[in-house]
Amino acid sequence: MGETATVASPGEVRLRLIVVWVLILAFSAAGLAELTVVVRTQPVGFDFLPMWTAAREVLQGRLDLYDFDHITQAQSWIIRQDDAGERPFVYPPSALLLFVPFGLVPYGVAYAVWTALTATLFAWAVARDTPRRVLAAVLVLTVSPSLTVLHVGQTTFLICAMALLALRMLEARPIVAGVLLGLAAAIKPQALVMAPLVLVAAGRFRALAGAMAAGALAGLLSLALFGLGLWLDWLASLSSFSNLVAWNDGLLRGNLTPISIADRYGFEGGWRTAWRIFWIGAGALFAILVFRKTKDLAMRMAGLFGGALLAAPYAIYYDAALLAPTGVWLLLRDLDRPSWSLRIVGVLLLSVCTFPWLGPLGLIAFLAVAVGPLAFRDRWFSIS
Repeated sequence: MGETATVASPGEVRLRLIVVWVLILAFSAAGLAELTVVVRTQPVGFDFLPMWTAAREVLQGRLDLYDFDHITQAQSWIIRQDDAGERPFVYPPSALLLFVPFGLVPYGVAYAVWTALTATLFAWAVARDTPRRVLAAVLVLTVSPSLTVLHVGQTTFLICAMALLALRMLEARPIVAGVLLGLAAAIKPQALVMAPLVLVAAGRFRALAGAMAAGALAGLLSLALFGLGLWLDWLASLSSFSNLVAWNDGLLRGNLTPISIADRYGFEGGWRTAWRIFWIGAGALFAILVFRKTKDLAMRMAGLFGGALLAAPYAIYYDAALLAPTGVWLLLRDLDRPSWSLRIVGVLLLSVCTFPWLGPLGLIAFLAVAVGPLAFRDRWFSIS
């Protein structure tokens, strides 16, 4: 009794396509309305600014990049500290290999080039193997988290595209896939924290070797260029950044991860530790289970990034864009199937991830809606 008995008619598919375009218009209108409000207090590229500033500092021979007060002051030409608070640079020194070239040009040019390149790569990577390429590309760039990435200039598009291309090549070209994952981890390690686990779970040890080699090479190159001191400064800054997040109501309001609930409600001592351990374990188990049970690319993207977000202490709501390819693929893939209404819910849940205080709920619900049906259909949890 498969779904083929209840496949939607061509007319129903056309109606569903109209609904998708209406969603795109609604997302775009909401994003534009939000942008007109946000730009009154924040410049465009608000999160790209610390990256560009760190690149400029390196080019000028300064390496006190992880001094939060200094790097914030270096941004005061466009942002008043009273308006934005501390604006730290918290990427590892290996990420500077990517950022430094952008420091060679003025900020506006750098932001425009960065956003155009990363958004184009992201949209192309998502749309290249779908039958409705234009629709997939437009939708993945207009879901709520993606619109925020476009505005603030985050690394999310680049990291997601690199991981997507890596997982697509994992079976046929495992070493190249591993290199891509390793380089992505050298830029934003917390987003790829589940990569070693899932590669082992999938039995892709050549990919794991490629990832380790690429990550080590990026680390050694940055060590040679910037020195050991910068790496030590970065490690020392992580606890300061963790404290900044825990006591910043604005960051807590936009935090996407379930672990952040402990900070919001003031969990202490053993309760706080137990809460963290539970979600780290849940994220790891989720990621491993997905990679062991299926080779479906949409599911594996959800496993890699969903597991990382469940286990992370901190991720702002725009990082839900890491899950946008999964939502878009499932929605367009199921256009003629009864499960399509559930896929619409999944895409809408990506918007819920951007609502103040609702990020963790939106994340968990999205992963349940995206992966749950396949897991129960294929009896992932069967003991036999």
